[in-house]
Amino acid sequence: MGEGRGFTKRIMHYLVDAGVTSLWCHATICRFVVSSEHLLKIAEMLNEQQLNDRQNEAPRIIDFVEVARKEPNALFECYVVLWMREDERFAIEGVILPAERQDLADELRNKALAPPDEIEGSINGVIRMWWD
Repeated sequence: MGEGRGFTKRIMHYLVDAGVTSLWCHATICRFVVSSEHLLKIAEMLNEQQLNDRQNEAPRIIDFVEVARKEPNALFECYVVLWMREDERFAIEGVILPAERQDLADELRNKALAPPDEIEGSINGVIRMWWD
C-alpha cells in the first residue's frame, strides 16, 4: 500500500513508547497483542484505505476498531510489516473478548469474508477468534 509509506514507523514508535512488548519480531515483521486503548490510538495513524484493509478474509481494521470503541477489555492480535518492505502494512488477525460479549463476536463474524480459522468460545471467561 503505497499511500502513506512509513506509517508503520509511527506505529512502532507509539508501541515502544507505550510500553507494548512484541510477541516476536523477525526481520521486518513484528507481532503484538494490543488493548482497545492502544488500537484506538493506532487507528488515528491510519488513513481511510488502511482502515479498510483486512487480513485475508478477516474483518476490516475499521471493524475491529468499532469493537475496540464498544469494549475496553478487548485484546487484538496484530502484526506490523515494517516500512522497509514494499508490502508495508498493519494488520489485525484476531480478537479476544470477554465471554459476555458474544454480540461483538457475532458482529465481527458477520463482517468477515469467511468464518474464523480458529474460534474458542468462553474458555477461561473469554472468546477468541483468529483468521489466517
